[in-house]
Amino acid sequence: MNSVKTRLIATFVLACALVATLAGCGAASKEELSRPFVGTWAIDSVMSGGVTSTGQELELYKAMGVYLVLGSDNTLLFELFGVSVSGTWDPVDANKATVSFSESEAADAGVAAEQELQLVDGKLHLVDGDDTRIFAQIDPADKQESDIGALLGSTDASNVEETLLALRKDLTGAAEGTAPLDDAQELDQFVAGDAVCEIKIKAMGTYGGDPGYLLTITNKADERIIVDDDAFEVGGKAADAVLLAIVDPGSTSQEVLWFDADELGGEGTAALESVSGKLTVTGYESGEVLGTYDFAA
Repeated sequence: MNSVKTRLIATFVLACALVATLAGCGAASKEELSRPFVGTWAIDSVMSGGVTSTGQELELYKAMGVYLVLGSDNTLLFELFGVSVSGTWDPVDANKATVSFSESEAADAGVAAEQELQLVDGKLHLVDGDDTRIFAQIDPADKQESDIGALLGSTDASNVEETLLALRKDLTGAAEGTAPLDDAQELDQFVAGDAVCEIKIKAMGTYGGDPGYLLTITNKADERIIVDDDAFEVGGKAADAVLLAIVDPGSTSQEVLWFDADELGGEGTAALESVSGKLTVTGYESGEVLGTYDFAA
């Protein structure tokens, strides 16, 4: 009887050992789970509230530099328009990982400190609530430096400057006429004028399917200026406007201020009802705010 009991116990012990061995063979190590995530990733598309950014908005994302760099040591660097956010990441399985950013750096960049990474069809999804930034893996050598801080004063950002200026030239088209806009309606409306700049609304129309305005911006300052948008409303509701202009001293540039048609809930210029906001002018070299101007149309 003791012999039978001994054999049963031995069999049970061997079975447990076999199960443990098989489980060990089947479980991937943290290094193995991390391997597909490691590398340099560049922005490929952006989804917000289920809507995917396309056209000019996506081109601006790409031109201004949005990258994820995931290290094999599970460190992480998120570069968003020149703002660097450091953190760590931890694989959950072969297709999912958790992300923890520095809380202070995440707050400065306006992103959540805790996010999730998902690998979907070879692309990396960084999920931040309703916003998902989708990245494609690139060769680290193809990563371009892009620093908005540098645009506001550093002389070491010539490649960023040239990329951005070339992009704006491509988007705005001809220096005269209303070529950037479709179905353009000429307005010739004065917005601002002082020793820093003169801004006029030349026309309104659609810009790649999105409603917007064609502006003429004359730089009267002694340095290059950057003009961008702030706190816009359409029809009494907050709306995201898109404008980024860089204008040389003594030059006049045509730039498009536009809104997402899906956000406004309508296509064409009919969606541009009671538009108001502010335009901020910053010195390229000095980094100082040279003027803030009310916009109303």
